Amino acid sequence: MTGTRVLLLRTVPVLGWLFLAIGLFRPFEGRTLRVLWWTDVALSVGAHAAQVPMALKHGRRLGHSDGKVVAMTMLLGATWWKTQR
Repeated sequence: MTGTRVLLLRTVPVLGWLFLAIGLFRPFEGRTLRVLWWTDVALSVGAHAAQVPMALKHGRRLGHSDGKVVAMTMLLGATWWKTQR
């Protein structure tokens, strides 16, 4: 996978975290945005956390510290750990 493609894929989780931060500090009033915000919470927190065990296994094989693997997986999800070689 090319560096440009990886960078583009990683913008999705970063934008998701940005959306969460905005909604946290300035809660959305519309129902649709609130539903999208809670869906993003579930995906950004829940789905990324669920990937940590697999990411740790992969990251350890590559010599990454556990802290780095957890932090990067929580931030970027599979777009980080699956692109590590």
